Amino acid sequence: MEKQASKAVIPSTLFKRRKKYNLRPDYQRGLVWSKKDKQLLIDSMLRDFYVPELLFRKVDDVPGVDFDTLDGQQRIATIFHFMEDGFRTAKDLEINGENLGSLLYKQLPDKWGNQFDSFQLSYVTIVGTDDEIEEMFRRLQRGIPLKDAEERNSISGLVRDFVRNTVNHVFFTETVGVNEKNNSHLQYNKLLEQLMVFEDKGIVDIKRPDLKALYNEHNEKGYPDEKKEKLLKILEYMYDAFRNDQDRSYFKPSTVQGLYLLLSDYINEDEDKKHTKEFETWFVAFENDRKNQKELPEDKQNKMLIEYNQALIGGTNAKESLEIRKDILEKSWKAYLKNINKKK
Repeated sequence: MEKQASKAVIPSTLFKRRKKYNLRPDYQRGLVWSKKDKQLLIDSMLRDFYVPELLFRKVDDVPGVDFDTLDGQQRIATIFHFMEDGFRTAKDLEINGENLGSLLYKQLPDKWGNQFDSFQLSYVTIVGTDDEIEEMFRRLQRGIPLKDAEERNSISGLVRDFVRNTVNHVFFTETVGVNEKNNSHLQYNKLLEQLMVFEDKGIVDIKRPDLKALYNEHNEKGYPDEKKEKLLKILEYMYDAFRNDQDRSYFKPSTVQGLYLLLSDYINEDEDKKHTKEFETWFVAFENDRKNQKELPEDKQNKMLIEYNQALIGGTNAKESLEIRKDILEKSWKAYLKNINKKK
C-alpha cells in the first residue's frame, strides 16, 4: 500500500470538482449525520478549528471519478450540502460578537463566506488493493463503530452483492418504502440477511453472530440458487398481495419476518397466487386487531393476539419469539381461509 504526503484542499475547489469524488464506495455506510452534527462542522470551519484529515483512494477504473472517499464521507457530504443551501447554521451561532445564526451558505457575510471557502482541509491519498482498502476501512471505523449491518456491508463477496441488489426489490422499495434515508444504517439489508438465514437454516436465532455466519458460509461460493429463487418468489408474493396498500406502518422488520416465515411454508400451496387479495385483507385485519388489544377490556381481549404482542416484546430476533409469532400467524391465516371457503 502506498501513501502520499498530506496535502490540503479548500471547500470551493472540492465543491467545483465534486463529481470527481465518490462518497459511497461499496464498503461505506449511508449518510447518517444529524442536522446538529452538520451545523457543528460548519461552526468549526467558520471558527477555523481543527477538522480531522480526509482520506482518499486514487481510482482509475470509473469514468469521471478520481477518488473513493475512505474517511471523511460525512464531512464532505455536509460541506456540499451546505454549499447547495441545503441547511442553515445553528440558530444561536455567534462568533466574535457577530450573529451568524440561521444563515444559508449564500447568506454568509463576505468575511465569513471567504473564511469558509478558503478553509484548509487536509487530506491523504493512498493506493492499495481492494482487500487492503476494505481492511483499513474496518479499522478506521473502530473510532466510530459500525452498526453490525454496516460492518458486514464492508465485507466484499457474493452474499453482500446479493443483499445489496435484493434490497432494491420492489417489495422493499415500494411496499415497505425503503430508501437511502431510512436505510442509512442498512437496517433493511439486515432484515434481508435474516430472511436468508430463515431460508438457509429454518427458524433459528437471527442475531449478529448468526448473520455473520451467513457470510462466512456463503460469501465465497454464493448463496445457493434454489434458496435465492424461493426467497425472491416470496418477496414477489408479498409485493403482489400488498402492492395497493398505502399504509407502510404495517411492514416493520418484525412483521416482515413473521410474514416471510408463514409464506415459506404456504407458498407452494398457492403457486398461482390465487389468494393474494385474501392474504392482504386477512393481514390488515390481523394487524389492526393486534394493535387494538390494549384498548379493549381484559375480558374482550384475544389471548392469541396478546401472546403475539408479548412475543414481540420478548425480542424479535430470538428463535422462541419467531416460532410463537409464526405459529400464531399460521393459525390465524388458515382459520381465515377456512372461513371464506365455507362462504363460497
